[in-house]
Amino acid sequence: MKIRKLSGSKLLSPLKFKQYKRLLLSNTLVHIGMWMTTMSVAWHMTELTDSDFLVGLVQTSSTLPVFLLALWAGYIADKMKKSSYLLFSILGAVSTILIYSFLTFYFISVSPLTLLIFVFTLNCFSALIWPAWQAAVSLAVPREEIKNAALLNGLSFNVGRSLGPAIAGFLTSIISIKSIFLFNAILMFPLAIVLYKWRKNEVAPINDNDGLLVTYSKIIKYKPALNLFFITFLSFICANGFWSLLPVLIANTNAGATSFGTIMALTGIGAIGGTLVAPAIREKLSEIWLLRLSMLGFSAICLISPHVSGLLGLYAISIMFGSLTPWHIATINARAQTVTSDNLRSKTLAINLISMYGGMAIGGATWGGVSQAFSPTVSLTACALLLIFTSFIINKRFNDEI
Repeated sequence: MKIRKLSGSKLLSPLKFKQYKRLLLSNTLVHIGMWMTTMSVAWHMTELTDSDFLVGLVQTSSTLPVFLLALWAGYIADKMKKSSYLLFSILGAVSTILIYSFLTFYFISVSPLTLLIFVFTLNCFSALIWPAWQAAVSLAVPREEIKNAALLNGLSFNVGRSLGPAIAGFLTSIISIKSIFLFNAILMFPLAIVLYKWRKNEVAPINDNDGLLVTYSKIIKYKPALNLFFITFLSFICANGFWSLLPVLIANTNAGATSFGTIMALTGIGAIGGTLVAPAIREKLSEIWLLRLSMLGFSAICLISPHVSGLLGLYAISIMFGSLTPWHIATINARAQTVTSDNLRSKTLAINLISMYGGMAIGGATWGGVSQAFSPTVSLTACALLLIFTSFIINKRFNDEI
């Protein structure tokens, strides 16, 4: 194991840069609103229909825009000021919520179809935002702070994941679900204001004249970037195994939806804890070992979880799973933000995003299919073995310094 001390600063050190601090705090509000909407939409669909197929389409409507728009989003974002591009996308999301709320309040009744159209449209803007957002964050801090900034971004996301559903559940008992959507729109305005003020000072990017296909072919032909996409894709196929089969494991304990909600919250709490200790661990280990240990931890979870008979055991495993997640995701995101030049950053992040989502989609189908054909134990054992294999081919695909 290679031991080294990084020129790593403390986790909160990126907050000394005012622009980054404004972006992070305002985006935390967006994450809270996003998770409020995610929980509300899922619950609302179960109220509108008894069809498991239509309930499942909510997830499809959320992820499909990534595959349709991420490449275009990265390409366009690198041609514009990130602040202007993000401001347009945020205002588009706000407009979608306002239009949907206005129509459903006064003109049309909510149906599964209208709800799916709303989810799809809203997530189209989310797909436009993600690559540019990651690139914008890396512009707001020096290069040596990008790794800590990536961890703080994950912390912001997990704070939203922990608080958003709880707030939405409380508000649902007081106001209508449609009103929660409006509350989400209100939480987006602080970020819009921050972006509007930033656009006056942001330097416009230097553009080349290459088209979309030419630009992306350059990135894919660049070996360090291609290796990153390969590891991202393969690791997310594996890392998604436990999460994909978690409902099956919970059902085997004769627990219900409330227990699943508790596990989601515990996973978020674990992720917050993992984020807080990551800088201290990174002072001792190379980034490659941080990534490797997260994969080995995921493999241990896959091996242990099928043999856990009670909810308390699953609760403990979920906290462990959550604590490893930021080590995995933040390391990959930080690498994606630095592997290519600044004028290719959004496009690189777009390909990496598709690699993540593609890995999760294929992993979910694969491990679910193996579990259906054999058993959850066989499926998760196979997943664990692939994780171990992946963790030890990183040196073949990455330089030892990530």
